[in-house]
Amino acid sequence: LTRTDLQSLLTRKYDPYFQDSPEIVVEISASQRVFWVLGEVVRAGSFPFKGNQNIIDAVVDARPKPPSANLGRILLIRADPIDPLRLPFNFQDLVVQGDSSLNYVLQENDIIWVPPTLMAEFGFFLQKMLYPVTAVLQSLGNGLWGGRRGNVGNNGNRAFGFGGLF
Repeated sequence: LTRTDLQSLLTRKYDPYFQDSPEIVVEISASQRVFWVLGEVVRAGSFPFKGNQNIIDAVVDARPKPPSANLGRILLIRADPIDPLRLPFNFQDLVVQGDSSLNYVLQENDIIWVPPTLMAEFGFFLQKMLYPVTAVLQSLGNGLWGGRRGNVGNNGNRAFGFGGLF
């Protein structure tokens, strides 16, 4: 139906329920077209799809995390329920060697995955493994020193959990 046809149809359908004929206005708005950048980036999430962006634009806009982003193994995923397309992208080849042959043009609903480096993955693994120990130590520290860790004392210096002595 066109906007006018839908307005007329709704007016006829709702007319019996109102004493005065209802004034129905139909507005058509396009849903926002997006693509996603996920992984080791500062600004992970959806970005507006304008139709003329390429993968380097998206990665730069998402701001990769320098210590943990593996820019040599970025993956562009074109979702398809039957056969998703996975296109590798090496940001470093493009920047260092000037090879723009793989600077893919984005499509609506593309997903860009910026994976962590091997060292970052190892660090994340250690963090998960040590979490119970660090949580207990942190709780003990807060209990022993009154939870004042990191508070700023009267003289502007930081108090590091010793009851404000330092």
